[in-house]
Amino acid sequence: MIIPESKLNALIQGYEDLYKSNEQLKKYAETDLPKRIDYVKGKYKEVVRDYNDLADRFNNNLEKIDSLEKENKSLKNEIKGIYRGFNQFMENTLGATVRQAEKLMNNLVSEIKEFVKGGEFEKIHRNETRTRDRDELSR
Repeated sequence: MIIPESKLNALIQGYEDLYKSNEQLKKYAETDLPKRIDYVKGKYKEVVRDYNDLADRFNNNLEKIDSLEKENKSLKNEIKGIYRGFNQFMENTLGATVRQAEKLMNNLVSEIKEFVKGGEFEKIHRNETRTRDRDELSR
């Protein structure tokens, strides 16, 4: 069987290329690169796990914030109710006049301010006082 020289050269060149590729593959397998790839894959899995944990914590915190905002709103409404109830009580009991009730309420608010500076109770009192003053001016 006779092989043309060009085909023989191409065959030899193909063999040489294959040999070089094989040698490079051996060098690659002998280096730390595969170990490094495994390390990076492990780190990636850790990052994904940490991300998922953080996402869960974030979602739980959002739920807690929502719950606390509802509770805060409820407590503010309760404070308003206590304030108004006390105010009404002072106006209706023991023959107290409106002026006496206002004086007692102002004293009460002053006492509460000592314990909770800038609190909800003070805000409500300030708004009620403004409303009452505005209503009196409009009469």
